[in-house]
Amino acid sequence: MRKILVHIIALFIRDVGRRRAFRDRYEKSENDRRFEELNRKLDWIRDFHCYFTDISAAPAARGNMHLAQAATTKVLELFDMICREHGLDYYLGAGGLLGVMRHGGRSVPWDDDIDIYMPRADYEKAMELFPKLFKGSDLHLAFCGYYMQFFGYKNFPMTFDIFPVDRYSEKLATESGKLALKAEIMRFRHVHTAKKWLACLAHGKELPAEVQAGQIDPTISQRMREKYNTARRLWETEIMKGKRPAKDGTLVCSFCRPPSVYRYILDFDWVFPTRRGKYNGIECNIPNRPDSVLSSEYGDWWALPPKFHLHSAARKLSPLMVDSANEFIATDMKKFYKGLKK
Repeated sequence: MRKILVHIIALFIRDVGRRRAFRDRYEKSENDRRFEELNRKLDWIRDFHCYFTDISAAPAARGNMHLAQAATTKVLELFDMICREHGLDYYLGAGGLLGVMRHGGRSVPWDDDIDIYMPRADYEKAMELFPKLFKGSDLHLAFCGYYMQFFGYKNFPMTFDIFPVDRYSEKLATESGKLALKAEIMRFRHVHTAKKWLACLAHGKELPAEVQAGQIDPTISQRMREKYNTARRLWETEIMKGKRPAKDGTLVCSFCRPPSVYRYILDFDWVFPTRRGKYNGIECNIPNRPDSVLSSEYGDWWALPPKFHLHSAARKLSPLMVDSANEFIATDMKKFYKGLKK
């Protein structure tokens, strides 16, 4: 009742600043104000801890998080094997790259997925190759709107994302140029591709029933392919303005990532030519200048993040899911790949 009365009285105060001050003073109870003060102090302690803790010394994950990390590492081993055989370029990014550079080549303790980036031409070759290769296998592949994803093995859910990267029509040397491109991309996504078309992932307690029954068809539907091609044509006309990508053009993730990640505007020589690095003992491709890539994405990437979400750690796994995870982790990927090719 008190809050309702304060709100009604505040409506008669024309000055916005005075109205806000009136609400802050009278709408909140004494307990509310005490909780806010305690939260401010806790935030200060947390921030102090974030900037003065050696993040690289954080202990490795255990339990469900460890299972997810071990499983996605096996996918990375298989993915690298396939890409090398078929001449496809890619690089490890985001949390995986942080693990390589900051955690001595192991997973970030609270990161349960792997993000892979491929040049557009290589990605489109993978679009043709991977659905055929993994059709009928126990490793589940999906085409999630504009990008591919491995999202489980038998009954065990995991996340291994594969995103395409595009070269812009020129090399943007200034921050203002990159910000202008970012604004164009954000507008493009808002108008054309902001909606998520395909809910083919289940991040709940169980994988979908059709996955458990082995009925998922990983081939890309005609409808999804048409939508992808439409977005690609719009990108070429509205963003590229009909120009060809420059040889050293600025790299962007174009319309294939959520709008919050447009820190992904990178100089070409930061990424290519890619070089080899080790992630959880598996050799894979990493950017040519990983420190520059990470600084662009995370800023001070040696600081502990103020907040993070423990996806896999919070998930309840059934015995069937744990058995599937352990089976996949123990799998010989060379034999698994030979089985796919038959």
